[in-house]
Amino acid sequence: MNEEHNLREVLPKIPKKIDDLKIGVVVVDDGSDDDTYGCSVAAGAFAVRSPINRGGGAALRIGYDILQKADVEICITMDADGQHNPEEIPVLLAPLMEDRCDIVIGSRILGAREKDSLFRLAGVYFFSFIINRLTGLKITDPSSGFRAFKMDVVRRIPLDEDQFHTSELIINAAKGGFRICEAPVTILKRKYGKSKKGRDWLYGLNFAKIVIRSWWR
Repeated sequence: MNEEHNLREVLPKIPKKIDDLKIGVVVVDDGSDDDTYGCSVAAGAFAVRSPINRGGGAALRIGYDILQKADVEICITMDADGQHNPEEIPVLLAPLMEDRCDIVIGSRILGAREKDSLFRLAGVYFFSFIINRLTGLKITDPSSGFRAFKMDVVRRIPLDEDQFHTSELIINAAKGGFRICEAPVTILKRKYGKSKKGRDWLYGLNFAKIVIRSWWR
């Protein structure tokens, strides 16, 4: 939602090119009431605006649709709140470019993180254990939104959740037989504004619901 101040710092840091790969930026303004849209356009991003706040999963589906229509081959997703470091994009891209996997998840457990809620960190370990037991994977950070993947893979994965969507992609991709790996990244603390995820225990409860729903669907 309201990420104007964070985006003013994040967008200029996104590289225009990595080796021979050109990088473009799509920003989905999910019902903000600040200048998220305006500052994104001013920074040279392709921005779209939703009149209401539908949630991160819904916003990502809008972004995926845009990339598919533009025949983009690789997608990198980042949170707009400044927690993800654009300078680490090459770290996520490497396993895809080397064809070692189809989906790359940026892991704070393999990398680093600024000090945050111990409850939320415990939740990362707990849900990693649950998802790994269900899927046979060895994922350390299932709640990370810093990811890279091949668009021809995403179009074959059912994605329906509007909120708490991060586990849905992992579980449905695993059920589809796609290769999933992780890369070490640094997760920073939000600099401006407040998270819309809600209280840690409520976020954990809703995350658990999506894990169960995605697995049994």
